[in-house]
Amino acid sequence: MAFAGYLIKLGGSGGTELPLDYLRVESYTVVTNLTENASMKSVTGRKYRQTAEHKAVQVSFQSKSMDNTSLAALNGMILAAMSDQSSRDITLEYYDPETDTYKEADCYMPEVPFTIRKIEDQNTVIFSPAQYTFIEY
Repeated sequence: MAFAGYLIKLGGSGGTELPLDYLRVESYTVVTNLTENASMKSVTGRKYRQTAEHKAVQVSFQSKSMDNTSLAALNGMILAAMSDQSSRDITLEYYDPETDTYKEADCYMPEVPFTIRKIEDQNTVIFSPAQYTFIEY
């Protein structure tokens, strides 16, 4: 299936589409086939590469700069889709540009650092774009 108007579904193929309004689409990256365990050269200059059998993926994006209300909504959608919040496990359906298809991956999401850009008033904090990464097991 070719591109269908979304980049990520939280919770897998039957899950919730991540609204494009929340992310900087130009920051969306997919690193497929994370396979290398080790690479080396012998004394004769021959190259050797040790690869893993399982081909993992890493999906990343930056959020847009947003206020605390929008950021809470984004984070709430992600947390609600996690199968285990303590280990930050989440299943994604993601768009793979290499194959122009959607694929599914069981991932964990490392912690996201949030940076305040400015405080507008007593109730509104504006955050800089934050980097979200999902790494397949």
